Amino acid sequence: MATHDYVIDNSTGANVRADINNALAAIVSNNSSSSQPTTRYAYMWWADTTTGILKIRNSANDGWVELLQLDGTLTLEDGTNSAPALAFRDDLDTGIYSSNANTFNVATGGTERMELGSTTIFNEDGADVDFRIEGDTNANLFYLDAGNDRIGLGTASPAAILHVSDTYHFTAAGGNSTTGMMIGNYDGSSYGVLSLRASTHRFDISGSEKARFDSSGRLLIGTTTEGHANADDLTIATSGDTGISIRSGTSNAGNIYFSDGTSGNDEFRGFISYGHNVNNMYFATEATTRLQINDIGHIEITTEVASNGNVGLQLDTNSTSNASSLLFQAGGENRAQLQVQRVAGDGGYVALQVARTDNSNTLVNVFTATPSTSGDTTPDLTLNGNLVVSSGNGIDFSATGEGTGTANEAEILTDYEEGTVNITMNTHSDKTNVSGNGNTTLTVTGHYVKIGKTVNVTATYNGLHQSGSNARQAHVIFSFTGLPYASYNGTGASVQTTALGYNRGIYARYNQVRVDDDLSNFYVYMGSNSTAALTNVNQTDSTGSLFWALNDNDSSQYLTFKMTYLTAA
Repeated sequence: MATHDYVIDNSTGANVRADINNALAAIVSNNSSSSQPTTRYAYMWWADTTTGILKIRNSANDGWVELLQLDGTLTLEDGTNSAPALAFRDDLDTGIYSSNANTFNVATGGTERMELGSTTIFNEDGADVDFRIEGDTNANLFYLDAGNDRIGLGTASPAAILHVSDTYHFTAAGGNSTTGMMIGNYDGSSYGVLSLRASTHRFDISGSEKARFDSSGRLLIGTTTEGHANADDLTIATSGDTGISIRSGTSNAGNIYFSDGTSGNDEFRGFISYGHNVNNMYFATEATTRLQINDIGHIEITTEVASNGNVGLQLDTNSTSNASSLLFQAGGENRAQLQVQRVAGDGGYVALQVARTDNSNTLVNVFTATPSTSGDTTPDLTLNGNLVVSSGNGIDFSATGEGTGTANEAEILTDYEEGTVNITMNTHSDKTNVSGNGNTTLTVTGHYVKIGKTVNVTATYNGLHQSGSNARQAHVIFSFTGLPYASYNGTGASVQTTALGYNRGIYARYNQVRVDDDLSNFYVYMGSNSTAALTNVNQTDSTGSLFWALNDNDSSQYLTFKMTYLTAA
């Protein structure tokens, strides 16, 4: 091992020869030494025995270029992407280099294309360089579209971040029930699995099946058993409360449509809809809203008259013994009920019930109705209480009025009344008193019945007495005052009646002859708008009038006054 400055000094022959031999020794040993030569020249060799590397001086003579190991191992400089450690003579920026320890890099055109190290990287630092892997027959088996950040499988023009161009896109084959394509993150114990098989598409989460499409295309969520055959396209099952939420905008509607076509009303022949703008629920048939429930629970039903004339709400218990009913409650307590039930012969029974006011929550009948016989076409309505008609209204006994189709007030019963009234009997004569104490008036409690505008009055006066001289021949006129209603004021208002009854102690005379066997000669007369009635006769005696007389021999005489008249009230 030797080094030399490669300068032959002048000297004796032996010294010059020794100096030349030393120079030759340095040349043949590549200036091998543990330290670099003292005198260095561009492109000189140096076998560095310390590092075991053969080096060559660079052209600037200011550094060494490592070539290979002294044991024959070839080594390279690290290089860079623009000046690779191993490059091509006509393309010095294309080759290989090492960017870091334990890293192998490939560059073309001065740009890194691949890095192999602890991580294998293509297009590091975001280089816009496409990359593809060819198969046996597919030139684009794997294609990286770097400029668009997309990967194509089977295509050089991927349209998404992953574009698979193939008949089945993905195919997974295996012999177990969970074979499929894993999607999502693996948490160390389980995967999210999408299993696409010929008979079932199955979705697993954390190793447990959550949903599947079965071989019939039915979607089953939370179960592997479909529902009823008429409603099995979607089945949802849990072990607790189960439901579906439809969330829509605050001013929009949530809808479920029932369709039997693809256009017009066929797309929504029936529907259930909730309008959030008014908070109303709607139910429809034949593309028309039939039932509406508003935000405070009011129900509106819209119907059309059926071919049989029926319209409205139909309740059917599907029972021959139990009743269909509408029960009305308030605060959870019964308030009223309309009840309809079958009776023998397929007849019907209807009852309206209301709750008693004793806090018993007990319903009692207001009215009932049912045919009395098999041929009964006009069933009676049975009231369990009184029929009370509000003031100013009545009961109309005719739909046509007089058979002519015109309204007739006389066919409306507007009032029925019974009661008592004090009626005073007055004698208009100084010959006769009507009581034992000599009074010319006698007041008794009478009875009356008012039906509509017709008033019937009855009063009986007992213990009548005569007084004065020659009472039997005296002219006696009776009047009755205090009638309960005034008579009708108008044409035909005056009324008369022969409804006077008496015993043997009171009679009528005419020309000194008793004529009480002919009561047609006597009547009670009432003027218009009056509450008084007067007795009158149709004959006159020699002094001018027929008269009544009291029997002076009988103290138990009586007279019964009966009268029927028309009132305006």
